[in-house]
Amino acid sequence: MNRRKRPALLPPPAGVFDYWAIVHVELHQPISSSPPGESPAVGYYRNIGFRCTPDRIHQVLIAAISDGTLDWPDTEVSETDPAMLDRDIRARIFPVAEEGTWYLSGKAFHGHDGAEEPPN
Repeated sequence: MNRRKRPALLPPPAGVFDYWAIVHVELHQPISSSPPGESPAVGYYRNIGFRCTPDRIHQVLIAAISDGTLDWPDTEVSETDPAMLDRDIRARIFPVAEEGTWYLSGKAFHGHDGAEEPPN
């Protein structure tokens, strides 16, 4: 089986950094859940890997979310080295040049209690 290798994520240019965010998104509209009796999903957590200049962090994260509003107090952002991330995550990184998102996890939906943990 011939597996195509993804192009490598080159180092960022000077003044641009790689970041890892665990975002909490409050959905614009709740999503009904499949099992009867469960409350509809009102938000989700998602991991996002991205690169930008430090002054553009908020703008890049806002651009990555289209179905809700970021809950900033419950969102964590830290500088990261993509080469140090888990192998399964590194396998799903897609290249970007100067600015943009290079990793998106799945969404971990939650109801009103917000008990769901962020995904990988």
